Amino acid sequence: MEFAASFSGGKDSTLAIKRMLDRGHRIVAIIVSGKEDKESSWTHNIKREYFKKAAEIFRCELIFTDTNVEDYEEKFEKALSEAKKLGAQACIFGDIDIVEHIKWNNRRCQNIGIECIHPLLFEDRKSIAKEFISTSIKANIVKIDESTLSEDLIGQVYEQSFIDKLEKLQVDPCGENGEFHTKIDLDSLRKVICKEIYIDNASSSFPKAPNLAKSMSEFIDNESFSINRGTYMKAYKLSSKVIDVRDKMLKFTNSPKGYNCVFGSSATELINLILRGVLKEGDEIIVDDRMHNSTWRTLQYLEKKGINIKVWSSSSDNNNRDKLLISKSRKAEIKSFILGSNENLDSKNSGDDLKDLLEYEYKISDFENLIGDKTKVVFLTLVDNITGFYNRKAIEVGKVCARKNIIFFIDAVQAACEREINVEELKAHAIVVSSHIGLMGPEGLAHLIINNEIAKEIDPLIYGGTGSQSNSPSMPLMIPDKFEAGTMNLPAIIGTGAALDFIDYVGLDKIIEKKHILGKKLREGLSKIENVDARGSGSFCSVIISGQDDAMVAFNLDMINHIMTRVGIQCSPCTHMAEDTFPNGSIRFSIGYFNNKYDIDYIIKSVEENICI
Repeated sequence: MEFAASFSGGKDSTLAIKRMLDRGHRIVAIIVSGKEDKESSWTHNIKREYFKKAAEIFRCELIFTDTNVEDYEEKFEKALSEAKKLGAQACIFGDIDIVEHIKWNNRRCQNIGIECIHPLLFEDRKSIAKEFISTSIKANIVKIDESTLSEDLIGQVYEQSFIDKLEKLQVDPCGENGEFHTKIDLDSLRKVICKEIYIDNASSSFPKAPNLAKSMSEFIDNESFSINRGTYMKAYKLSSKVIDVRDKMLKFTNSPKGYNCVFGSSATELINLILRGVLKEGDEIIVDDRMHNSTWRTLQYLEKKGINIKVWSSSSDNNNRDKLLISKSRKAEIKSFILGSNENLDSKNSGDDLKDLLEYEYKISDFENLIGDKTKVVFLTLVDNITGFYNRKAIEVGKVCARKNIIFFIDAVQAACEREINVEELKAHAIVVSSHIGLMGPEGLAHLIINNEIAKEIDPLIYGGTGSQSNSPSMPLMIPDKFEAGTMNLPAIIGTGAALDFIDYVGLDKIIEKKHILGKKLREGLSKIENVDARGSGSFCSVIISGQDDAMVAFNLDMINHIMTRVGIQCSPCTHMAEDTFPNGSIRFSIGYFNNKYDIDYIIKSVEENICI
């Protein structure tokens, strides 16, 4: 279950959250009763910056009420409504046994339509105090009732010796009546709450967007109908929801009028669809040298079918590290590896004239020199999946393709929530995006954003039933039906809609900014370690460690430090060729929205320790 928590920063609300997390539930937001001046919280009088850090540790959103006494109830219910939109099915409170407080909490939740949970309800206060101390989460006294306790207790650690003092004074060990208030030490909270760090988000995002699991579960329980087939109102209503998700994807990718969103089972399937569906024997395609295997292996198949392949290579400069040159034997290996038996590589990019493939920019002049009379398609990787390199020349390529009437396709799988995608500006005829990576959506779904006119030129990859024009032996020509044979992955489509709503709630700019700041911090920190080459951009960090077995380092990071990352070629030998890290590959750290600066600090420290093992 996804839940929100009324969080004061104190021990009881923290223990309530920990219990819920230990039971396998997920926190999607902490609600903090903030003062109207937006400086600090009620009761505990803790500064707002503290709660921002706490939300990072809990990997959740932060909702302030910013209220005064008169509108306290109204503002709290507004915060509950916001949490509900994020997927919260309940709000939890750290109250123990003061009946008026419990009734107030219940009324607020009842008015909004979510469950009210008190994990500590009516438990023995001494037992609660003892349990909190056993968690190893530290807390300090920040406020006292001077009519009950002396001011010199402020700052003391909430531990057994402090509880013993309270017992002598006949004061409640939990301070439930306001005798004192505590503030959790965030470093100790992190060590207890963040036991594992997932930083393989370029493979698949984790955790997923809030409300995604709930939306998919509710669909399966209540709406698992057959759209385009069922002739009943519930199927029609479900069809409308699917159309809404298509529209959300078109909006997310800034697609102009005349484009449609086609659903597929994976980006690999959709890349096969557009390349195999449009290229015929004798046609020519230009690709970049940072292809994912979903493109590269498809091209190997097409080459055997008589398709000519040219590679637009990055050249020779990198501001982030010394320029690396490729030997003649290495050039031959790259050429052979990428193109197989194809020998039609432009002379500007072959033999001794081939400079090196490690520049982080491509030259438009080189690209234009590759274009020939038979060039039908250009296919570019917008963001590679190893270093996060962003091909800033894509917009210029789009203009050239438009001018020369060449079909322009883009692999934007790693670009989602890494860079802003603007189909109209790119002038791309089609782009491919996965749900499960940058969008923080479910596996088993990908999106082809395609120009309707170009779609007419593409043959379907799969043939079968669509629920439309069922009396015809041929596939419908209308888009998206033409490319969506069989039953679609409706649970994933509904889940992706929830993920897109979350992205809209947080703000795409905020997501990208956070990931890029953390990525830079990670690369800078790892680069300071001897024998470590940390490269990349945005939220990516590809690490090569001299004198070490990368696989063993990654294994130790998992088994010893509980850091989950990915090691090896990462399904893109072409990018590793361009980076001169083939055939060994690298350790790739790919940051997601739910990572935080504490993760980054711990990763840097852990890598350094593992190198010394």
